[in-house]
Amino acid sequence: MTKIVENYGEDLEMDLKTMIIKKRLVKLLKNTKTDDMRPFHWHKKKLKVLILAPHYDDDIISCGGIMQKHCQRHDLLDIVYFTDGSDSKASGLDKHDLISCRRMEAEKACLVIGEDINTIHLGQTDGKLEYSNDLVKILEDKIKKENYDRIYFPNPNDMHRDHLIVTTILSLVLEKMGFSCELVMYEFWNPLENPNRFFALDDFEETKLKALAKHKSQLKYANYIELVKELNYYRAENLKLKSCEAFMIVTDIELKEMICKVKKYFNLVRFISEVVF
Repeated sequence: MTKIVENYGEDLEMDLKTMIIKKRLVKLLKNTKTDDMRPFHWHKKKLKVLILAPHYDDDIISCGGIMQKHCQRHDLLDIVYFTDGSDSKASGLDKHDLISCRRMEAEKACLVIGEDINTIHLGQTDGKLEYSNDLVKILEDKIKKENYDRIYFPNPNDMHRDHLIVTTILSLVLEKMGFSCELVMYEFWNPLENPNRFFALDDFEETKLKALAKHKSQLKYANYIELVKELNYYRAENLKLKSCEAFMIVTDIELKEMICKVKKYFNLVRFISEVVF
């Protein structure tokens, strides 16, 4: 009986968190525009694609559908996971076991999407990602070696510091190398204000959700499957689709400007915190 009561309490807490996140997500979505959204143009030639994921489930949450498309096309698909998953909530695991668990979940999720996905684990501390010359060098060498046609990366306006750091590192690497390719920003926590591309999930939705379900440790905190469905359904509504992922193609200059604006916000928040509190 005690165990049943405990589980009920945990489920109730998770449902409450999911409801709060969902309410915030819908509110933010209502302030976004979809007028400029159009489908991706797919080249006949195989693409070399890189996905930058600050955390272990960011790739599936935001790109799980279009990842399947790349796999179907037999494109080269590399994923760089920057952090180790050690800051995950509500897993019930100690730090060492959690790191191992999250990495294994990510690998299992990728296998659901496709068998030929290449994963790179940088093992930085989750929630405390810092800019470093070493990370810049790793990403620079990777881009130089593969000469990617398309790079997916997080929205710096997500207001998550790890996401901002990853996007900043990408921007610095591109500027340093003078490298040019298709830059595609993905969304989740803070939806893109004016996305200009979409990918219709159609037959890809079920597999995307199955892949996300492999992140079992994260589903103890909130029902991310429900949240992802809400986001994808909302984005599809104005396009008269069932479900779709939204993205924003930007130039390297636009990316740099976005990062500068977000950094000013973070610096202002830090200043207010130090002065007031």
